[in-house]
Amino acid sequence: MTTYFLSGLGADKRIFAKLRLPPDLKIVHIDWIPHTFNESLSSYAQRLSAKIDTSEPFQLVGLSFGGMIATELSKFIK
Repeated sequence: MTTYFLSGLGADKRIFAKLRLPPDLKIVHIDWIPHTFNESLSSYAQRLSAKIDTSEPFQLVGLSFGGMIATELSKFIK
């Protein structure tokens, strides 16, 4: 299963470096994309969802702001 990690603002994938995860887990770190003027959180999450392969099972892990985005993503991707 693929696990997508979203860090908090001001952080990057290194924040997750000390997690002990199963070796068969496919890990993908999602980098932030530039926001547009007056963009809602939901719209931002929808644009970011292009980085997620929904054709196979996946899970989302978010830290801080990444958790807020993961929650938004879960509203429209399954």
